[in-house]
Amino acid sequence: MSTEPYTRVGALEQGKDLVECEIDGKPWTQKPFPYQGKCLQRLRRDYESLAPGDRDSVDSTIAGSGLERLFA
Repeated sequence: MSTEPYTRVGALEQGKDLVECEIDGKPWTQKPFPYQGKCLQRLRRDYESLAPGDRDSVDSTIAGSGLERLFA
């Protein structure tokens, strides 16, 4: 099982019917839905459009939270 926060979007991109991951040490299963992919695409687009100083501010705010993987 994966702990990646964007596993559901990856499942959408790969056409999978079911997502399995681990959250807080417990297995989680869910059917992916397109809205999740749209949200992640919007977050990534808006992040990329930030001015460098603003992006640095976001990066320092989310550092160590695991959220930085969304924008890697």
